[in-house]
Amino acid sequence: MPTKQPSLLTQDSPSKDLPYREWFFCFCENSERLSFIKRWFTRNDPDNLKHCYAFTQVGDYLLFVEPDNDKIEFTIKYPTKEYPKLDAIVAALELTEAGHTVVCHQYIPCIRGYKSLFNFIPSCVTVVKCATGYASLAITPKKLLHNLIKDGAYLFLNTEK
Repeated sequence: MPTKQPSLLTQDSPSKDLPYREWFFCFCENSERLSFIKRWFTRNDPDNLKHCYAFTQVGDYLLFVEPDNDKIEFTIKYPTKEYPKLDAIVAALELTEAGHTVVCHQYIPCIRGYKSLFNFIPSCVTVVKCATGYASLAITPKKLLHNLIKDGAYLFLNTEK
């Protein structure tokens, strides 16, 4: 019989009255073969905006949502002897140095309403939107990036240290 585990995401909430979450959305090249539909939708997008994933700080851990063509991985990065303290901002800067586009956004999660109209389309964007609770009409990584920046997300630059 499975045991019920409490959610990690509520452990470090500052207040129950303000359910804001901070997520880091990452955009990069897609290393896998894209389906015809995804290639068609992203035909005019830059190569570094063909795939997206997200992560958030949960206490001392980092929780990653990494969609793939055939699976969705929810990965928890634990502190180690080499890295005793994991910090989401440091991870975001390291990913930026590796060529990824990273934005940080703090918002109240909600996927109800008209902004979630296209969440039935199977793609990395819809998986990330559903997992993070970010409501948007975006169906491509480029459009998701534009919506996040328009909504006030912070864009990490490669020159930051």
